[in-house]
Amino acid sequence: MKYRIRHTTTYEYEYLFPLNPEGVYDFYATAKEGTEGLAVIGTTSHEISNKFDVSGEVRDDVDGDGDLADSDAGLVGLTVEIFVDANQDGIPDTPGTPYQSTTTTTGGAYTFTDIPVGNYVIIETNPPSYTSTNDIDAPNDDKILVDVVNADVTGQDFLDSQNAQ
Repeated sequence: MKYRIRHTTTYEYEYLFPLNPEGVYDFYATAKEGTEGLAVIGTTSHEISNKFDVSGEVRDDVDGDGDLADSDAGLVGLTVEIFVDANQDGIPDTPGTPYQSTTTTTGGAYTFTDIPVGNYVIIETNPPSYTSTNDIDAPNDDKILVDVVNADVTGQDFLDSQNAQ
């Protein structure tokens, strides 16, 4: 399993640490034996995490064409939830009990933070008088299956419209 290591400054590195638990670790850099001897040449602390962010947008499909490439405005204040879905059947393992719930912000953006590696389903609630015209994951059912592996997941977008074609 890959773990993300975030350097305490602005740098970000990724290393492979099999089965290491999350936490903060001190790493030591040493000179290669035979070059200048074996000496510690630096020390730094890193946070190891196997949790990632999942994000997307809910947009107002004004023309109702379902085209995700259109630059439609975002819908603010909508509820979006992420549920564990281990078998990826689109049905939450714990219906009614999301892993996380959030509300869309400016531009219709939403983000779930610190999501562990695993399979999930994102469910968006349409605003009153709107219907779904598309989402990034067929079929168009207000659900997106997400497989969080070893990186943040972006672009999990939904389109809703009052003028569906």
